[in-house]
Amino acid sequence: FGFLQANHCIDIKTYCHPYGGFHTFNDATINALNAQGVEFSFNVDARDIEEDDLRSSIQILPRYDCNLFPYGTAS
Repeated sequence: FGFLQANHCIDIKTYCHPYGGFHTFNDATINALNAQGVEFSFNVDARDIEEDDLRSSIQILPRYDCNLFPYGTAS
């Protein structure tokens, strides 16, 4: 984040858990994101974002894996 901010590349801090899935992060990860002032993060959880997610799970918002879409897999 420091590099991106120093180079004026971001205005809002966001994050996407690499590879996603609840097995790829833990409470320490969430605490680090909060400590860095990350406004929201995404986790692979194939569903739409609901209002409750915005209230209680801002650092693990669901996102769809691109592999689920037609032509989304690497070839």
